[in-house]
Amino acid sequence: MSINWERLKECDPVLHDAVRPYWDGVDAENRDRFKYGVNPALAKKVGDWRKEQDEIAAAVREEAQEKESQREEDQKEGVARLVEYTKLDGGLEDTRANSDFIRKWLDKNVRGYISAANIDVCIQCLGPKGTNVLTWRKPAPTPPAPEPTETPDTCKDSKAQLPLGTQPQRHQSIEQLRDLDRRERAARGRGGWHGVKF
Repeated sequence: MSINWERLKECDPVLHDAVRPYWDGVDAENRDRFKYGVNPALAKKVGDWRKEQDEIAAAVREEAQEKESQREEDQKEGVARLVEYTKLDGGLEDTRANSDFIRKWLDKNVRGYISAANIDVCIQCLGPKGTNVLTWRKPAPTPPAPEPTETPDTCKDSKAQLPLGTQPQRHQSIEQLRDLDRRERAARGRGGWHGVKF
């Protein structure tokens, strides 16, 4: 049974003082092997304390492992978020200077902890809305908008409108011709007989 005697003294000074007379005179290397044959109740107390300390140490180790796995997961997400910023059109340039600025900001503000949320805040602080020290790629030029093609609307009789300047013909409906006349008058700036004086 290996016992941390200094830890026992810190955690339970009463138990430490009760055990001390049994191992006084025994060198430090042999104390762990010293048997409490004289007092089995005391040996049980020390054994229970040792078991409790082992459970606490196991819980601390487990918590440390969980924190480490969470840190690794956050780091993967943070790196993925940084890659997203570089893949955007007009996104973050993948340069040594940008890397240094981001690393320094993370070290100074979040003790170097990389996560997606920390990367977002970092980009906000160092990007155009903040100190603007990061460099960005120029966005690709947008292609010109296609010229609007005239889509014929329909008249009241559900037939397509005639293009302006069309000569009236017999096969065209009365509604098409009325619509054509109305649009041609509007294009010339005359609204019909309303403004005519006789």
